[in-house]
Amino acid sequence: MPSLVKLLQIHWRLGMTSGILIANPIPLEDEIPASQIEPAIAAALQEAKHKQMTGKTITPFLLNEVANATKGKSMLANINLIKHNVRVGAELALSI
Repeated sequence: MPSLVKLLQIHWRLGMTSGILIANPIPLEDEIPASQIEPAIAAALQEAKHKQMTGKTITPFLLNEVANATKGKSMLANINLIKHNVRVGAELALSI
């Protein structure tokens, strides 16, 4: 966290007006092995293509299909990732 805080402070001191993307991976304990999640994603994408889905309907469809294929594990993983992002964001905010 200290190196990220330092990076942000330098960015702001330089007068940069752009944003910074902070990538925060899913915690290992919440990760679904690629051997399980990738086939579920591929099948969902194939089904969406078969149904000619596009636009704003595709994301909920894919999330639902993958959740069904993983028996809810992907939904739980996504929720835990969101919670982790909030924790990291709060820690960063308190460190600045």
